[in-house]
Amino acid sequence: MAEAEESTPFERAELVSVITNACDGADVAVMISAIPAASSERSPKRASLPPVASGPAARRGRILIVDDEISVARTLKALFQNEHDITLAASGNQALAAIAAEPGSGFDVILCDLMMPGMSGMDLFEHITRAQPGLEQRIVFMTGGVSMDRAREFLATSSNLTLEKPFDFAQLRQTLRRLVESAQSRR
Repeated sequence: MAEAEESTPFERAELVSVITNACDGADVAVMISAIPAASSERSPKRASLPPVASGPAARRGRILIVDDEISVARTLKALFQNEHDITLAASGNQALAAIAAEPGSGFDVILCDLMMPGMSGMDLFEHITRAQPGLEQRIVFMTGGVSMDRAREFLATSSNLTLEKPFDFAQLRQTLRRLVESAQSRR
């Protein structure tokens, strides 16, 4: 990583890029751009991302991220762990174990990849619907495109929110805040 030139308003430009190719052929790219300088003097310390203004209505939520592409899950965790308590699951079975470990349906939001090997997001949804009715309403599906007929039919009949990859992170942040607040107000 090259140092930023003296004349730029940034201490350094930082770019984090994660590109994965999921089993259904979807590419996901995540990019985080420049970090503003704290002062005009160069600091030997590593700068950190500025805190997100949470506002008085923002609440810390419990979010389960279910994605077989661990780099995507870890990136989402890194982006949102300062605002929410994040649990990662790399499969539907790991998600079920995490849900079982949380008393009283402790997750406010479940971000779930739709297409995963083994237990798909659709299968996980059906299992949660049977085992813990109501919790399935907190699932938000993530997809890089839907190529299977079953998945298209499922999404067409589901009332759950679906997010397309690549994500707009500002929009995802606002969506998570809204869903966390909604889930917590129902308790």
